[in-house]
Formats: sequence, structure tokens, C-alpha cells
Amino acid sequence: MLSTTRTSRGGQPDRGVQLFGSAWEADAADTAAENVYADRFPDHRQRGLGAYRLYVFHPSRLKLFEERELGAGRFVIASVDKSGRLSWERTEVYRSGS
Repeated sequence: MLSTTRTSRGGQPDRGVQLFGSAWEADAADTAAENVYADRFPDHRQRGLGAYRLYVFHPSRLKLFEERELGAGRFVIASVDKSGRLSWERTEVYRSGS
């Protein structure tokens, strides 16, 4: 499973993260997922979340890019252990073909 967040601000340096891991639908008895979602989006708590399918996601690896800090075309790859700690694996540098 892959989840991507990217921010582009019209000519400004980009930044974002890709998360790789596994996900499964949250059990109806597991209210933690619903509470996290409702805390972030309070309007949904009032309407109820019955129409939504909530998932539990456990990342195993991530790819981070932050052009302002790392420079263009640099991606940091890290693994995520069971406690959520990150360990650097490598840095990828992409260069233009021209």
C-alpha cells in the first residue's frame, strides 16, 4: 500500500512523503481509528462516520523529499520498525538526462 503527500507552491521548492506498508479495514469495535479521524475533522463526528471505511495503516518504509533542505532530486529512504522508529537506508539522487 502506498500513501503520498506532496506540496507544490508554484515555483517554490517541493516537499512530500511516500509511505509504504500494509493496511486493513479497522474492526467495527476498534474506535481508535474513528477517534483519530473525528479529532482531525470535528464536523464529521456530528454527522457520524457510518458511511466511511476506516483503515489501520502500519508503515514499513518511507521516502521523503524536501527540496529546500535536501536540494532538488534528493530522496531520503528510511525503514520504520515496529515501535515507529526510523532508520536511514539510503539517499537517492536523481539527475536530469540532459
